[in-house]
Amino acid sequence: MDHPDLFVSALARDRDGTCAVVALAGRAGISDAAWFRRLLELPEAQESGRIILDLSRLSAIDWWATLILLWVGRMVSRRSGTLMLASPQPAVARLLTGAGAAQAVAVYQSVQQAYASRRRTTGHGPTS
Repeated sequence: MDHPDLFVSALARDRDGTCAVVALAGRAGISDAAWFRRLLELPEAQESGRIILDLSRLSAIDWWATLILLWVGRMVSRRSGTLMLASPQPAVARLLTGAGAAQAVAVYQSVQQAYASRRRTTGHGPTS
């Protein structure tokens, strides 16, 4: 089965260095697991930082990549940080919901909503 690669780009960092926005595009699979683990190396994954993953251009993610992404979310949370997923496409959102994403990460309808709520969020964000 031929599928396009996962494309990753850093969109922005806020001035105080506590929030990074990273965009994912294409299709994510188990072969991308090492990239997901690299999220833990971002300065924002340390202490009280936040990482917003813009999933609006991620067309598909397999079960293994989903589980690894949620594991990364738990690890970031243990460091008192927050992994926030924004704008998942319907197929990706269904898989995230099925995997129990709301227990490990904050899920928002848009990057703007995630960014605006980042200062208010102490637990996990809304999934609606």
